[in-house]
Amino acid sequence: MKKTLFPLLLALVLLALSATALAAPNFSFDSYSLDFAAGRCVFDGNIRIVANGCTFQADHAEVDLKTALKYLKNGTFDAQSGVSSPDFEVWCEGNVSVAQDGLKLTGDKAHVIGKTHEAVVEGNVRLERPKLTIRADRGLFNWDNQIAQFDDNVRIRQGNREINAEHAFYDVAKDELL
Repeated sequence: MKKTLFPLLLALVLLALSATALAAPNFSFDSYSLDFAAGRCVFDGNIRIVANGCTFQADHAEVDLKTALKYLKNGTFDAQSGVSSPDFEVWCEGNVSVAQDGLKLTGDKAHVIGKTHEAVVEGNVRLERPKLTIRADRGLFNWDNQIAQFDDNVRIRQGNREINAEHAFYDVAKDELL
């Protein structure tokens, strides 16, 4: 359930960066509430976002209230409302995941930052490709340059080969370690 928020934010940011108009992402969740005191919109339960070939999932997500109010219309989340990627940040937790073209990136929580086009994933971070698995305590993915950085307790498995390191970089587009 928690795997939906991170992919949602990434999908929304990718849509906002696109030069062509794309259809609004399919965004679903069980419930949301507006926390005016904290200045947050809180999404809970079965958060799932499908957009631009990406599927994002999470159990819990929070968005800045001013930004969320630009998107929320009649109880739905509308990505065509004119909010640009620099406006958008999402904090999510609980089984966060993003999947696209054979890539699967998971973790306990994530902070997606539209301004820098990055997603910071923490806790039990795992990237899976058909012939590669990378695990770490922390990961950073920049969707512009398609580079993933892994830090702290990095464990890389390629076939029968296993590597331990404190840092590693992976080029998602080229499917290779740097």
